[in-house]
This record gives sequence, structure tokens and C-alpha cells, in this order.
Amino acid sequence: MKLLTLVRHAKSSWAEPGQDDFQRPLNPRGRRNAPEMGERLRVRGVKPDRILLSPALRARETADLLLPELGPSEGSVLLEETIYEAACYTLLDLVRSQPREIRHLMLIGHNPGLTELWNLLGRDPADNLPTCGTVGLAFADLDDWRELQPHSGATAFIDYPKRGRQS
Repeated sequence: MKLLTLVRHAKSSWAEPGQDDFQRPLNPRGRRNAPEMGERLRVRGVKPDRILLSPALRARETADLLLPELGPSEGSVLLEETIYEAACYTLLDLVRSQPREIRHLMLIGHNPGLTELWNLLGRDPADNLPTCGTVGLAFADLDDWRELQPHSGATAFIDYPKRGRQS
């Protein structure tokens, strides 16, 4: 069995007109939401073996605030250039390229790519993964990421800040 957790970066700031998209930081709401979502993931028992992270500032700031709750092992968090502005099939190729021994993979990135990947891999269509939203997809019969097929993932969880605390 494999588990894929998708995390969209927290709410970013648009305070500086004309600022380079790659360098946009989180806004105050995003800085509040990211640690809360990290806590919710920890309570769910989310413990990824590998975390692939977009190098965009807002994604890195999200990870800095969210991941301490999960206590990732040293060396498990990797910056992945291709996640920034990645289309769905680029993300799919990235997931398929992961080593077989990785049981639980997390991607921290951006829309529309993450929502499109969720729709491609999951069985339940989704309109949008909100900012700082998380979705877990479980692949019960998957032994090797290279064999990942469309619509083979069962939704393990969906959560986002405005949903409120989950029991």
C-alpha cells in the first residue's frame, strides 16, 4: 500500500503589486493556518517518508510552519524544482519516479496542478484544493510508484482551514 498526501501552500500575500510570483510570501492568515494544518495532520497520524517541496517562497514558508508538527526525519524533505507551475502530468511523472521503498509521499505545491493531480488519481472529483488544504490518497494494491494508475486512489482524508477542526 502507498499513501500520497497533497498539500497546497497556505494563503499568500498580494500586498506588493508587481512582485515576482515565485517570491510571494505568506500573508498573516497563511502564517496562522499552516501550523494548525500541521497539527491536524499529526493528529491523523500523517508521517511521510519523503516530502517533495516546491522552491517557491510561499511553499517553503508553508513547509517551515507545517512540517515541525510532523517531525520529518533528516533528509526526507527535498526541494523539487519541477513542482513550481507544474502541470498535472509533470506531477504524475514525479510521483511515479519515486523509489519503491517510499511508502508515504507528500507533495507541497500549487494549484491548479495539485487539484488536477487529485482528480486524475482519485476516484472522487474535486473542484479545488483550497489554500493550505490537504488531501490523502491511499493506493491499497500499489507496491511500486511506477505502476500508479489514474483513478486508483481512495480518499483517506480531506482537510482545509475553513473546514474547522475534525474529530
